Amino acid sequence: MDKDGHEFHFGVRGDGVSDSESDRESFPLFYIRNPELVPYVYWPSIGGPDERKLLRLLAGWLQRNVQPELKEKLEQNDVEGLSGPEKNVAAVYKIYEILMSRHRL
Repeated sequence: MDKDGHEFHFGVRGDGVSDSESDRESFPLFYIRNPELVPYVYWPSIGGPDERKLLRLLAGWLQRNVQPELKEKLEQNDVEGLSGPEKNVAAVYKIYEILMSRHRL
């Protein structure tokens, strides 16, 4: 949810190939607002200022909401045995890592 209470989704677009085999750093980010009604999809440019804004948002969210033990596991790519909610955090963390590879805070 954004600050106004509207639902949104974001992610990194894949290429149809197995995610483990693809170079995700080369794929664009997407942002979808109002996915249940008339979805608005936005594709910010790779390495652009809108990606940087999302990176800052994710960095702050991860800092405020992820327990140190889980953050350490994610930093080490230790995702075995994660619960459902932890897997959701792991997906957010992966997008954060991709954006960090394109930008430096």
